[in-house]
Amino acid sequence: MQDRLHALSRAARPTQVAIKVTGLGGGGSCSGTIIDAQGGWILTAGHCFEKPGQPVAIELPDGRTIPGTTAGLHCEANKDCGLVKFDPVEGIVAARLGPSGRLVAGDWLVPFGHTHGFTKDRAAVMRIGRVVHQREYAIELDAPMSGGDSGGGVFDLQGRLVGVVSTTSGEPTLGSMCTSDFAASRLADLKADSVTGGRTVDPAKLAAMWSGERGEFEPTVDAGRGAPGLREITGNLTTPWLQSVCQVSVDHRPVGMATVIDADGVLLAKDSDIGRSSQAVEVTLPVGTTVRARRVVRDRDLDLVVLKVEGDDLVPVEWADDAVPTSGTIVVSASSQWNGESWGIIGLDGLRKNAIDGLSGFLGIRVEQDTPDGRGLKVIQSSIGSPAWVAGLREGDRLLRLAGQTVGAQHDIGRIVRAYGGGELLLIEIDRGGTPMSLLTRVTVRPDDRRIAQSTMLFPASRRASGFGGVLQHDTPLPCVRMGGPLLGLDGRALGINIARPDRTATYALPAASVKPLLPGWIEAAKAGTTLPTVAPIDLWPPMQRSGSRWIGHPALAELEGSSLVYAFDQRVDPGVIEGWTDPLARCAWAAELDPGTYDMFIEAGLVGHAERSATIDVGYEASAAQDGGRGNAGAADGAADGPDRAKRVWIKATQPPNERVDGRMKLATFPAGRFNLRERGPVVVWAGRPGAPDLVIGRLTLRAVDAAANPGEDAPKADPDE
Repeated sequence: MQDRLHALSRAARPTQVAIKVTGLGGGGSCSGTIIDAQGGWILTAGHCFEKPGQPVAIELPDGRTIPGTTAGLHCEANKDCGLVKFDPVEGIVAARLGPSGRLVAGDWLVPFGHTHGFTKDRAAVMRIGRVVHQREYAIELDAPMSGGDSGGGVFDLQGRLVGVVSTTSGEPTLGSMCTSDFAASRLADLKADSVTGGRTVDPAKLAAMWSGERGEFEPTVDAGRGAPGLREITGNLTTPWLQSVCQVSVDHRPVGMATVIDADGVLLAKDSDIGRSSQAVEVTLPVGTTVRARRVVRDRDLDLVVLKVEGDDLVPVEWADDAVPTSGTIVVSASSQWNGESWGIIGLDGLRKNAIDGLSGFLGIRVEQDTPDGRGLKVIQSSIGSPAWVAGLREGDRLLRLAGQTVGAQHDIGRIVRAYGGGELLLIEIDRGGTPMSLLTRVTVRPDDRRIAQSTMLFPASRRASGFGGVLQHDTPLPCVRMGGPLLGLDGRALGINIARPDRTATYALPAASVKPLLPGWIEAAKAGTTLPTVAPIDLWPPMQRSGSRWIGHPALAELEGSSLVYAFDQRVDPGVIEGWTDPLARCAWAAELDPGTYDMFIEAGLVGHAERSATIDVGYEASAAQDGGRGNAGAADGAADGPDRAKRVWIKATQPPNERVDGRMKLATFPAGRFNLRERGPVVVWAGRPGAPDLVIGRLTLRAVDAAANPGEDAPKADPDE
């Protein structure tokens, strides 16, 4: 089967194009297949354009851009196809139409497409799936597909074009195609620039148009990618290497996998998911025992951290050679904790380099390009609500360094910040009127391309998904909490390390060639006892901002725990909100240095729904035992519900009707969230988490001192936090 896929990749990809429709309010983007090189015809999806006669730009596989014009279309329910006309050029090839009427449940299908739109240095991406359901004019398949793939070609294993990508579902594992049979029945009308109706063709006449047989790969009882027979095959492949994969938890919350690189308990894991402030990093070994791990060294560029656990009988992975696998190569992600469709195919030839996905880090500033005096880059815009704005960066400041790196142009800012995921800390060094200053903030994703739009309930995106250099892109539907494990080829050797889930259709892996040269040094450091220090949140995180008797936790400065959480803002209001509560264990947290005394907590929150609808979120704090009278890190707010964290459960009522248009962010209301007492001065972490609804959003979390001890020299504040 892998040989078939390699051959199909070589034959089909040269027929795939990207189509930019320039008449759709700035331009839409979809995919298409050349079906007639001499006549100049491209088959695509009918919903990709509005009408015949629209100008388009066609991106050919070899990098050339040529003009074209939309021809006829048919877009009626699941009957979705259209044509684009262009003047023939040299060096192009066309796909061969094949019969879709003979497809049955379980048949293999391979869609191509320019996911999320055309990218200059990325070819059409290859995916694989199987026929799940057959409709009259459409076939559902479980290949990962998303926006931008519409119109892309769907091929059988014989290399014949049997469909056009049409629709996708809420999850990445189900979509549909318009059949080649229906498209063929409409070709004459489409070439005549017609917007056709719903007429059908005699099935007997249509069958006579086709020749050839269906592939020999028979369907199983369960027809999809997760069929029992396929799981048995992948299980046989991964079982020998399950001793090389561990699960990693932080504060008892699963965050990822780890790959064994040395028998004496040396592991590799995804750094940004583990962080630097927790003391409770635990690893569940293949035998089922859970042990503490110490952090040894971290590689910021590759987003890897070396962990050391006690043990001398683990099985290190066997690495493949440095050759980069070609598209169509079958890969399996070894994990004893994940029983889903843990296999897929490499989607591109070569490494995908400098990937800039919607989840790349974002700072929110523009700088002046010409700085003749050499005092850094002059800031000419700091977007309201952006990470730069929240940190205090303003127009007129001179930007000197980001994350310790000197910046000389706008593109340097993008290059550095893209290596950060939403919520990661970033040090900004500036000059303000001749005075050097250091600002600390957390980067976020772009406000117009939020993480929540790229995530799904089953497959949320990774917090950091870019800035790794070259990566292998494959279509395994692997949850982000399974990053850090090995990516295996059919010979059982590790082709790389799974490192990120950038969106709903792809998984990235660091190639073996990027990791192997660093292994000896990492292993030596682990055995020598090298240990990364654990940094207390109060020393690492931006502190809660104090204003009189209040300590304010701004959403943009929260530590986000949970892959789907994101700080969202609209560049007009400040602050924004934290949203994306698809993980029931997700939480956000802030740190503050507090004096002894009594403090009230309040949280801003919003919820879409009917007036009677409500949801919950827990709010609590963590302090030392000496500070809160012996209760320690699981300190409870007064009135808290019983439970392991003894946090206050706050009921949030609907704040915004479901269909109401709102200018700016969601309407928020302020809810009391309990009271706590401190006996000694010290650092405190306050947090909100364990939400009762995924569409809940929260804004600021505020502490208010309610006695003179906590707020010396000031009158006790009133009970209403908004007065």
